[in-house]
Amino acid sequence: MTNPYPIPRQVRQTEILVGNGGAVYGPFDGLKIFDLEDVKVYSRADEDARFAETAVTVEKVDGLPFDYFTIEFGANLPVTSEYVVVSQRVAERSAGVNKGTLLDMTALEKELSKVATVQQELRRDFGRTLMMDFGETPLTIDAGIRDGFSLVREGDRLVEGFNSGDIGNAQEYAEAAGASAFAAAGSAGAAAGSAGAAGGSAVLASKFANDPEDTEVIPGSGLYSTKHYLAKVTAIWGQVLVGIAAAFHAATGKTAIDDADEFGFANSNGAWALGKVTFANLITSIFKTTRTIANARFEGSTFGLILSAFRLTIAGVLTAARTITVPDRDITLGMVRLSGGPIPANVAVDWAVTSGPRRYVMVLSAYSTNGTGVPMLQLKAGGAAETSGYSGGSANSGSGTGLANSSGFYFNSGNSAALSYDVVIELILVNGNTWIFRAFGSNAGPGTVGGGGSKTLAGPIDGLRLTTPGAVNVPDNGEYALYAEY
Repeated sequence: MTNPYPIPRQVRQTEILVGNGGAVYGPFDGLKIFDLEDVKVYSRADEDARFAETAVTVEKVDGLPFDYFTIEFGANLPVTSEYVVVSQRVAERSAGVNKGTLLDMTALEKELSKVATVQQELRRDFGRTLMMDFGETPLTIDAGIRDGFSLVREGDRLVEGFNSGDIGNAQEYAEAAGASAFAAAGSAGAAAGSAGAAGGSAVLASKFANDPEDTEVIPGSGLYSTKHYLAKVTAIWGQVLVGIAAAFHAATGKTAIDDADEFGFANSNGAWALGKVTFANLITSIFKTTRTIANARFEGSTFGLILSAFRLTIAGVLTAARTITVPDRDITLGMVRLSGGPIPANVAVDWAVTSGPRRYVMVLSAYSTNGTGVPMLQLKAGGAAETSGYSGGSANSGSGTGLANSSGFYFNSGNSAALSYDVVIELILVNGNTWIFRAFGSNAGPGTVGGGGSKTLAGPIDGLRLTTPGAVNVPDNGEYALYAEY
């Protein structure tokens, strides 16, 4: 038969839950009970260090023998309070499992499920007991340890150690040590005042300074030496430091710090007394300091950036708020000079470029060739110059003639070996791999030369070529400069 009271693998306890301002909570995922008395609730307010058992009213949801349930606090639970719901069943045997001369299987299943819930709760509560690591001798805690006392290991037992009063007495011990020193000084003074008692006073002064721990300097006087009080103070602070270090080492680790987590510090505004700060406070303080530094650097009329060993300063006086809008890509401000110098005497002069810039500018100065081939600029993609698909054309205002682009971009309608060009050539990326060409200048004759057009490449641009149709003429003079704008 199917188990009418299935018990999933669980510890029969909720996580730490938080109030929502109401009084009624539940049902709780996966947690069912047999009896209302099985439910225990522990809660703590924001200012409390520990959870405490809290009285609640428990109600089953559907009135079943094994059912989900709700709890109701005596007052609304604020969002700053936490609570945990646990099942703590005390085992009993009140119901039989016989039906005549046979076993009542439903009753038997119910009793077995009750046993299983108690076993799960025992396993859960084992995890909250004092546990020793593997290979360690189990420890027994002495009975009768008083409130406020520390635990000290003695063999296989934890016994009562120092308490907070002992630590407080450290100050009294120090004061008593001072009194002993004063008494020693008085004894020394008496020795100086009475030659006859000088020897006895000197001995007494020595005893107040050097008598061993727990030995009265004068029997029955309750006075001890400076060495005694120093030993007491040293022992107590040694225990305190060891206890603090051990407590830190044994504390539960935490992977991520939350805003509400707290740190201790010496409060400079409170006579250096112990203070606390939350992680959120610490972040706020760091942000405030960072913002102060940033304001000092960026809210003046100038601000600077340190680049390697040099400083970049941006200065200006604005009369209103201004905005610099940048495109959604990497950019370089202004034009960048890629290369320059004499134009090589090659039938095809090539320059390698990248596809990053949006604009190229080539300047030709005193450029001439040794023939009549009209100079032109070809664009390269995939490492090869493309020789078709160039639209537009060129013109010469002096001769009134024009020439259509074909295998490249022309910047004159004709040419001779005597012509010398001063020309600015510009390439602007429209979109994708389509480029607009524009050229303007002179050829040392009357009027001006220029051209325009467009070209869509088969892929990203990767080079420029200065040549003539058929690549038959070579440059015989001139210099160039090549710029890029990103």
